[in-house]
Amino acid sequence: MYAVDALEHSHIYRTPDWAQLPENLLAQVFGWLWSSPASCASISEACKTWRHVVHNTCPNLYPRGRAFAYERFSSVQRLDYAARAVHLTSGELARAVQVTKHTLVDVHLSGTCSGIEVAPLQECVHLRRLSFSDTDVRDVALASLLRHLPELGHLGLSHCYHLRGDFLCILDACPLLTSLAIYHCGMHITELALQAVAQLSHLEVLSLEFCDLLFPPSSLQATLEHLGSLRSFSMAGNTAFTNDYLKCVAGSPCAPLLEDLDLSRTSISTMGDPGAWVLLQHFPSLRRLRLADCSLVQGVDAMAALLWRLGSLEALDLCRAPGLNAEALRLVLAASGAGLRELALELPSRWRAPLPPPHPGLALRALHLDAGGVGAASVLPILRACAPTLVRLFVAFSLARRDATPDAVAGALGTLRG
Repeated sequence: MYAVDALEHSHIYRTPDWAQLPENLLAQVFGWLWSSPASCASISEACKTWRHVVHNTCPNLYPRGRAFAYERFSSVQRLDYAARAVHLTSGELARAVQVTKHTLVDVHLSGTCSGIEVAPLQECVHLRRLSFSDTDVRDVALASLLRHLPELGHLGLSHCYHLRGDFLCILDACPLLTSLAIYHCGMHITELALQAVAQLSHLEVLSLEFCDLLFPPSSLQATLEHLGSLRSFSMAGNTAFTNDYLKCVAGSPCAPLLEDLDLSRTSISTMGDPGAWVLLQHFPSLRRLRLADCSLVQGVDAMAALLWRLGSLEALDLCRAPGLNAEALRLVLAASGAGLRELALELPSRWRAPLPPPHPGLALRALHLDAGGVGAASVLPILRACAPTLVRLFVAFSLARRDATPDAVAGALGTLRG
């Protein structure tokens, strides 16, 4: 019997043969290790299999150091400079493009890439994803580049403050674009820019965050008439975005099909006729709705009616909503469908009542609860109710009030650990 057990379990303690790992898995692992030519050489000299993976099948490169050995790779699909520690030169980018231009489909240039010439990327005619973050790229250079990328599907721009928005007028040169994401660049969005966006019939994601809106609501409506594939729309951070703009979006053909809507830090309001709660009822397919920092101060019943209609809603953000009180929160939790998985709330410091627990059918997976000035006794009920299903939790509350007894503190910490 002992001999049989030994045979049955011997495979558990056998030394693994690393050479037998699948090449696609090795390629993903190696993609994170290219920090210098020395590391490339060391890995490629380990065995024939690893040498083959390094030279022929590694899809992702994250060059972090100087004098990177691009010539060792022939099948690179992605160049990501986000984690780079030293400045990228125009010469190095040109050398990288020369080696990878036939296979490259994804490029991410970050702050260490400022001041370089992006013209070499024009040779990457199969590029499908292009991202700039914290760079000083200009409109002229970006527009010239985009004219040579007919297969581009995603363009992401973040904190590129030298862009004014003129490049948007030539976006029709990228007819296959499905995602346009602009974040905190401070650029101007004009009527001419919207006319170019309207030509992107395959667009599924349109995010124009923290921009200057230099067009009337009617121009936005005319643009959305042509974007029948749109599924995600964000105007976060644009204080010029009012109920008039929201009304145009709600009346567009894409409204019934939108799944993701972010209107955080806009000027939509529950005032007026119709108010924001009524207009939002025109988006029945929403799965993610973000309304942080919006002036939604009244109409609790209308808010509950909206949530009842959004049966597919999975994520809701109501952080810093001035009209949020105990009764409003109770209605929010009661009206939210069983599919809600993520909830973000920030409570005012004057809050005193215990937070109402969600109804039994609600199984939250992620909870962001900023209640910095609220006592532990008010926060614990909802934490205990959500604990069985939570996998991600951010919570802040006060332990300086009279309800912060040793038992309350221990209970709070125990809930957090759970």
